[in-house]
Amino acid sequence: MQIVDGGVTQATVPSSVAVSEGMRLRSAAAYKDNDFAGSLNGAAVVTDTSGSVPAGLNVLYVGSQTASGTHANGWIFSLQYFRQRLPDAGLQAKAA
Repeated sequence: MQIVDGGVTQATVPSSVAVSEGMRLRSAAAYKDNDFAGSLNGAAVVTDTSGSVPAGLNVLYVGSQTASGTHANGWIFSLQYFRQRLPDAGLQAKAA
């Protein structure tokens, strides 16, 4: 997960799991000011505790990484959005 505002990266949550071609992934991420977190395939939650959420947040890219221009080559089977930030344990459970 990466949060960018006006071309400036506010927060980055890298994966703690090595990803390889053909690998099936389950990911969960959460954000609020100074509290960004993510888990991939149920691994320990990785956090970034500094950065702001843009005031006019209106774009969500799924399956792409805009900074590098890379895109997923596969299918997205399910997408859930929660209006409140889930606790870290909830993220890990969703990604398992």
